Amino acid sequence: MLRSKCWFGLALAIGLMVGMGLSPSRVCADRGVNIETFRPTFDRFGFIGLQGSTTPGHKRWNLGLWTNYTWKPLRVELENGSTEIIIDDRIEADLFFQIGVFGRVAFALEAPFVLYQTGDGELLQDGQGSLTGAAVEDPRISTKIRMLGKKTDPNQDRADGPGLAMLFRLPIPVGTDDMFASENQFT
Repeated sequence: MLRSKCWFGLALAIGLMVGMGLSPSRVCADRGVNIETFRPTFDRFGFIGLQGSTTPGHKRWNLGLWTNYTWKPLRVELENGSTEIIIDDRIEADLFFQIGVFGRVAFALEAPFVLYQTGDGELLQDGQGSLTGAAVEDPRISTKIRMLGKKTDPNQDRADGPGLAMLFRLPIPVGTDDMFASENQFT
């Protein structure tokens, strides 16, 4: 019974697509998705995209800038088996500021943005046009709390050793959502 309902639903969806005249060479997409999944570390004690458990220390801060290039970050496979490239090249940057409080807590503000990307918006059915240009991504507010391990001393210049921390991150949905740079909602 359940299997026949699934087949009926699939047949109905295909029938509606054919009835509306949708071409299989065009893609229906919601641009309110940030395709960038890389989140850089706030300091040198992390490893690329994995935050370390240390904090800067009381009233200590750091400022950073990460840049990255992505080749063909958005591709779709069509029903006929072919692959279409929606975004070809993307150069992004993440500017961030972090400040420590009481040796166990750190607050960070991240401002990510797309410096430049090239893409073919004609493949999408949304009619919003080109994907080439720059965009602002959703800024993020983060809080890191070191739960286990020594707290960071004010004059310490190295990592604290083993530890465990919790990281809370809140993206603010104010980015450019028509360039695949914003979720367009709180996540």
